Amino acid sequence: MRFLFLMAVCVLLSAVASLHARPAVTVVSRTVRFVGTENLPTGLLLKQGSSWIPVNAPLFDAGAPLVLADAQPLEFYRDQPSADPASPAPRRVLVGRGMLPADKESLLVVLFAAPPDKDGLSLRALAYDSGLEGGYGEQALRVINLLPVNVAMQADARVTEVPPGEARSVSPKLDARYRSRFKLARQDAGQWAPMKNGLISIGPKSRVTLLVVYSATGMAHLMTAAERAQFGGHPPPGFFVISVAESVPAVASKPQ
Repeated sequence: MRFLFLMAVCVLLSAVASLHARPAVTVVSRTVRFVGTENLPTGLLLKQGSSWIPVNAPLFDAGAPLVLADAQPLEFYRDQPSADPASPAPRRVLVGRGMLPADKESLLVVLFAAPPDKDGLSLRALAYDSGLEGGYGEQALRVINLLPVNVAMQADARVTEVPPGEARSVSPKLDARYRSRFKLARQDAGQWAPMKNGLISIGPKSRVTLLVVYSATGMAHLMTAAERAQFGGHPPPGFFVISVAESVPAVASKPQ
């Protein structure tokens, strides 16, 4: 978990620098999907104005789309049990804060648990642009690298390298059944270690994100009891590729 925290800090700093380097066009609202990672606290609540919204961030998967108002910061809270017998009601405590880019209408936000910072906040977030203008359009294939090493994807004859914490999108050639073969590998001691070699299906009006992750629990949450029993109840940790299908957002028509 430590390497994920260090990576998140570095990427967030570089993302802030790039945002200040170009003018931003504020949008009225944005659609956000949250992705959870291991050790993320449960019962997270997002404060939007006077409303409290339960955070839907499945483990290594994307939650349902959530439309948020523009220019409002992301403030994550969690109810914590009271240690005062005289006041048994739980306290609602701020655990994370961030601001979404003002010029992005669609975002995938990955949430991480991390050691508390100087303000006592223990939740970190990485935001990835899911807008059409970023090359992640209809029948596109995107890789988000959540490892501390480079990842390479081969689609068709083209190889695309993805640094830690970053995302890359390609538009692979599809067969008559909307399928394309791809390969994924990660850097390991100066060499490339294969991770995935298979087919991906990307139908019309859809697109796919591949999350490249390390799971300390061996993705036990995706296994049945019988499957976990084969590993003595504790699958070994490892590297995994998670597929997240997304629909292509509708493009608003321009006034004549």
